[in-house]
Amino acid sequence: AGRDDEALALFQQLRSIDTALESPLVGQCRIFVSVGKFEDALSVCRDLSARRGGRDAFSQAQIVAALGRSGRHGEADRLLRDLGAQYDAASEQDRPNLAFFLATAYAGLEQVEAVFSWLEVAAAGKSSRLSYFRVDERFAIVRSDPRWADVLSRYESGL
Repeated sequence: AGRDDEALALFQQLRSIDTALESPLVGQCRIFVSVGKFEDALSVCRDLSARRGGRDAFSQAQIVAALGRSGRHGEADRLLRDLGAQYDAASEQDRPNLAFFLATAYAGLEQVEAVFSWLEVAAAGKSSRLSYFRVDERFAIVRSDPRWADVLSRYESGL
């Protein structure tokens, strides 16, 4: 936090060096959403999604957040349904990580109850994505809720 412009410049430099790299797109996608540059986020996140075959949960969750936060709720809801369908069709092994991405999508939409519902699923399944959620800025809107400490404690107690 606080060095977003520096990170965005670095990611742009990396993209100019090697256009095949996905990691700069991941970074740009996430930061553009978090700083409210939604059109930039949509462009980069959609590019990343296309490179990953169109069903990448990370980029879809970021696109949902960008769409919702820019007032395009119909499109966001459609993508949320698609993410939910991916979760329903996923193996038991893949479901915890998909639950994490659903939680991030709902966090972007500031739908606190849904965030906690999906975080519970991700924590119960020991999603590897939760390893850094204590500091993940996407969850800033729920950190003051007493349920946050409970989810965090249950996840960390099983490590």
